Amino acid sequence: MNGLFDYINTELSRDPGICILTYPYSFAWEKTSEIEVKEVWTHFGGGNEVFAYVHIPFCSKECHFCGFHKFIGKGYATIRNYLTDLYAEIEIASPLLQKRSPLAVTIGGGSPSLLKADDMTTLLGNVYKSMGIEKSCEVTVEVYPDKLATFEKLTAMKEAEANRISLGFQSLNDKLKRICNRHDTVEDNLAAYENARKAGFDDISIDLLCGLPQQTMEIWQDSIKQTIELNPDQICFFPLSIRHPGIPFYEKVKHTLPAFEVLKKMYFWARKRLISSGYKQATRHNFKKECSRGLYEYHQSLGTPCLGLGVNSISFLPGYTYKNVKDLEEYSNSVRKKQLPVDTGFDLAKNAEDANAFVVKRLTFLSVDKNEFNSRFQKDFDTVYEAQIDALTKSGLANNNNFHFTLTEEGIYYTALVKRCFFSERLHKLQTERLGRLKPPIRNKN
Repeated sequence: MNGLFDYINTELSRDPGICILTYPYSFAWEKTSEIEVKEVWTHFGGGNEVFAYVHIPFCSKECHFCGFHKFIGKGYATIRNYLTDLYAEIEIASPLLQKRSPLAVTIGGGSPSLLKADDMTTLLGNVYKSMGIEKSCEVTVEVYPDKLATFEKLTAMKEAEANRISLGFQSLNDKLKRICNRHDTVEDNLAAYENARKAGFDDISIDLLCGLPQQTMEIWQDSIKQTIELNPDQICFFPLSIRHPGIPFYEKVKHTLPAFEVLKKMYFWARKRLISSGYKQATRHNFKKECSRGLYEYHQSLGTPCLGLGVNSISFLPGYTYKNVKDLEEYSNSVRKKQLPVDTGFDLAKNAEDANAFVVKRLTFLSVDKNEFNSRFQKDFDTVYEAQIDALTKSGLANNNNFHFTLTEEGIYYTALVKRCFFSERLHKLQTERLGRLKPPIRNKN
C-alpha cells in the first residue's frame, strides 16, 4: 500500500478509532436481494456453528457519543408494532439457519431494556423457540442502567433464560453523564448491577468510556476503581472516538476533550489496573475473568456465520456480508409481505477481499495465526502482506515471527489503525477520501 508509513504517522495523532467489526465498511456495499441472500445461506458450506444478533433500535434519549442506528423518543405503541414485525422476520429468517442452533445470541440496541417485562419475556421466548436455542447458548441482553432496570424486569429476563447482561455505565460520574446527554445516575447504575446479581445473573459485563469531554484522569480512575470493586465478570472500556457526523459530539466538543497523551494514559492506566485485579485482556477493550465466556465477540472474530435480525442489523457468512433496511416503515412493509428486509451486501470472494476480511476479523483478538491463513487461502501471509508487516513492525505496532503476527501493547491501543492497514488499496483509498471529507477532530498533544 503506497504511503503506508505516512498514513500510520497521521493516524497516530488522532483518537485510536472505533471498533471495526465489519469489512469492508458498509459505504462500499451494493444493493442486494432476498434471492441472493437465500442463495448464499443455502450454499455457504459452513459447519454447525452459528450465532445471532437481534436489534432493538429505540432509546429514550440520544447519548452524544453514540453513532449507532436508533430511534429516539418513540412512543411505546411504535415499539410494540416493531416487535410484531420483528417476530415476523424471525419466522421468515430462522429457516436460513437450516436447523443450526446458535451458540450465542445478543439482544442489542438501542436500549432493549426499554421493553416492558412481558414484552422482553415474549421476545426471548420467540427467539428460543424459533431458533431452537439450547441451554448451552450464551444469551446476552444489553441493559441501559437507569431506573427501568428494576429487579422485576431483570428477573423476568433471567426467567426467560437470558444468562448474560451487559450494563452500559459509560461513566460513574454524574456530571459527565449530563455532558453526554444521559439521564441515568451513578445511583441508578449501582442499583441495576445489584438487581442483576439478585436476579441470578452470574455473567455481567460493564461498559465504560475514557476520553469523554471534561473527563480528568482522576475522574476516570475513580470510575475504574468503583467498577472493579463491584467485581463484574467482564469490563469493557473504549477510548472515545468521534470520527463522523453521525456522532452528536462530532466537532462540537473537541476543545474540551482530554489531550491526546492524557487519553492514552487513561487507557494504559486502566489496562494495568484491570490486569493486576485478575482480569485477562481478550481484545483492545475487553477484559474478563475466566468465568465470563463472551462468545458473541469471539465468534464474530472467527467469521462464524451470524444471522442479524431487526432494522439495520448485519449478517455475516463466509465470503458474504449483508444488512437489513434501516427505515421502520420499509422494514415493516417487507416482513409483512413475508420477504427478507435486506438492503445492501458485499461479496468478499467475488471482490477478492476474503483474505483481508479474515485478517481484519482475527486482529480483534490481537493476533493472526499465519499457518491458519496460509492453509485457508493457499497463500503465504508474509508475502501477501509484506508492506503491512514492514510498516507496522517498524512503527512498533506489531511483532512478526514464524507462526503469528501479533500486536504490541502500542498496537493493541491502535487496533483499529492496524486493521485499516490491511484494507485493500481500493477500499483504503475510499476510506481515506471519506475521512478527509469529514475532517475528524485531532486531539491536542499537550
